[in-house]
Amino acid sequence: MRVIRPGLFGYVYALAFPVVAVIFGLAIIFDSSATHGKDLAVRLPAGLFVVLAGAFPAAHFLGIRIEVDPNQVSKVYLFGLVRESIPISQLAGTVETRYMRGSRYPYARFMNADGRGAFNLYPRQVWRSSDVNELLRLATRPWDFAASPKRQHGAVLAVMVLLAIVVFVSLFVWFANRENAAVR
Repeated sequence: MRVIRPGLFGYVYALAFPVVAVIFGLAIIFDSSATHGKDLAVRLPAGLFVVLAGAFPAAHFLGIRIEVDPNQVSKVYLFGLVRESIPISQLAGTVETRYMRGSRYPYARFMNADGRGAFNLYPRQVWRSSDVNELLRLATRPWDFAASPKRQHGAVLAVMVLLAIVVFVSLFVWFANRENAAVR
């Protein structure tokens, strides 16, 4: 099995914001501890939110890879918890050119021509172009432009994001109630 990971520039490109967010979030948390807890109920949840706003995208990006074996191509998310697999005999791929703020960039799309399974890659920005081209050479089925590619586990990813939001709101409410009880 061949494992493809993002290129070095991809890590720099995708992790710049998350690293800055984690640093700022930690600064907010440590600043709240330096004020001897006077505004801990406000700063701690805010700091946690900023840390999580950086940590979740970083974990998502660090946990993705492409696995190619003789039978299928899979994009693996969250360190193997979720995977989009497409049999090589049903793999269709195409590259589109997209535009943003006056610059153009390639956008590679892959889908199962006969069922569920789809994923996208950004050559040059995140993934090495040579790796994306290798995957495109494996695609033997024509791309159906009328079809709407369906992910196998899109709902799982959505539930995980909603769960993270619920946890954050619950923590925020818990800290606020605890601080209000201490003031009374």
